[in-house]
Amino acid sequence: MRTLTEEEVDEVSGGLGWGSGGAVALGLGFAAISFGPAVPIFGLAVGGSMLYLHVAQMTYR
Repeated sequence: MRTLTEEEVDEVSGGLGWGSGGAVALGLGFAAISFGPAVPIFGLAVGGSMLYLHVAQMTYR
C-alpha cells in the first residue's frame, strides 16, 4: 500500500453528485416510457429521492 499522488486522487474523485445523478435518473426513466408505466414511476421515485438528498445536503451543510 502506498499513498496516492495528487494526480491519482483527481482521477478517482469524479462522478455525479446527488443533484446530477437525480436528474439523470429522472431523464432515463422518462426516456424509457416505451417499456411501460413502471419504468418512469421507478425513475421518478429514485431520481426524486436523489434530488431531495441533494437539496437536504445543501440546506443543512
